[in-house]
Amino acid sequence: MLRWSVLALSVLVNLPVFYGGLVEQNVPVEEVLTRFLITVPIIAILLAAVRAASRRSSDPRG
Repeated sequence: MLRWSVLALSVLVNLPVFYGGLVEQNVPVEEVLTRFLITVPIIAILLAAVRAASRRSSDPRG
């Protein structure tokens, strides 16, 4: 399941590429979309790792 935080962080990471491709038009649109599609699963894995590391254990012994 894809979370909004994954999409938001992926857009934030790719803002310079979006600007270069859609406003300045010095990067092909295909490359912009490819970079975004590559970034989404990477960000999802990184955020899942952060969520798993910050989750508190329900076991009182640790």
